[in-house]
Amino acid sequence: MLQEIEPKDDIKELFAKTNLINNICTWIFWINVGMALASCYLESHPYEYDVTTLQIILLVSYIGATTLNNKWLLYNAEAARRRNAVENAFQIYMSEKSVIGYYNNQISHPFQKYAVNLFESCFFSKNIVSKMRNKAVVKLFGVLIFCICAFRNIHDSRAIMLVIEVAFSAVVFSDLISILFYFDKLTKIYDNMYEHMITIKTSYDEQNVFLLYDIVEYEAVKAHYNVLLDEKIYNKYNDLLSKEWNHILEQITFEKSH
Repeated sequence: MLQEIEPKDDIKELFAKTNLINNICTWIFWINVGMALASCYLESHPYEYDVTTLQIILLVSYIGATTLNNKWLLYNAEAARRRNAVENAFQIYMSEKSVIGYYNNQISHPFQKYAVNLFESCFFSKNIVSKMRNKAVVKLFGVLIFCICAFRNIHDSRAIMLVIEVAFSAVVFSDLISILFYFDKLTKIYDNMYEHMITIKTSYDEQNVFLLYDIVEYEAVKAHYNVLLDEKIYNKYNDLLSKEWNHILEQITFEKSH
């Protein structure tokens, strides 16, 4: 009897670090929104200076942690995942990190296997980001409340605070808008991949060209928007999405070379 191979994902550790910082930043965000509301009622209060100082520390910490996470930790995690997608498809080992059972297809042709790997990744990303949009909208209202409270408290002694608040709001607003645009781009790429692997029949060479473009576009969009997928949503819907993906996988066909 063959022993079943246990799934393994060393790259998950890299995403665990970036998810931890992302969760901390989320807490900092809502604490700042709460403190902004409180500051509306603390003008000329003995604790106003202390609250303002704490807000500055938290705002600067949020901007610094978010920048570090998005520009370094998340990039490293995504780079490791990109490398593994190539390793898995072409059976060329490029790092010491071991990943078993992450991609779910038994296609033998290296390029086609790579295309299906990214199709699977796009399918999961699109569905998870779709469910992240509701959180993004709620957070946008939080930014709005924060901005209203900030501008109600403008005076000379809070000039530095105002600059930091504007920078904080801009960072948060940009990240949230990115989620909405990212979902739109992922949907278009997913639809293209679905057509090129399932619904539209073309020649072998044409199909490979279309798939090459889809692959490049998908990786470019991921790198450009730099959106971290919500770990809780992934864990909640992973089983359901896996069943849907298996159904899609059964429909994939590739043209034969002549």
